[in-house]
Amino acid sequence: MTFPPSQTEVTKRVVLRTMAKVYDPLGLAAPILLTAKVIFRDICDSKLRWDADLPEELKRRWEKWLKNLPVHLKMPRAIPREIGVIVELILHGFADASLLGCCAVIYAVV
Repeated sequence: MTFPPSQTEVTKRVVLRTMAKVYDPLGLAAPILLTAKVIFRDICDSKLRWDADLPEELKRRWEKWLKNLPVHLKMPRAIPREIGVIVELILHGFADASLLGCCAVIYAVV
């Protein structure tokens, strides 16, 4: 997945389109996407039209997020080669929250 370089015209539509390019069904990229989602929320709160240019402050925040975004996001996963009888299953749960967002994850140790 690659993202466009800084654009001269940044709109609500461009921001949402760029965020939608992140395919993350397991939510592993959530820490990276949280900043973009907060920016998008602020864009929506400002009640801008979809194709209106963003105010300079929002545009600056968006471009800073884009600049700091890794070119490729790779999330390693442990996938077993063989599937046998499950002898024990332990669930580990973690959660955290702030004023800007919250998250939770549950890992299965088999």
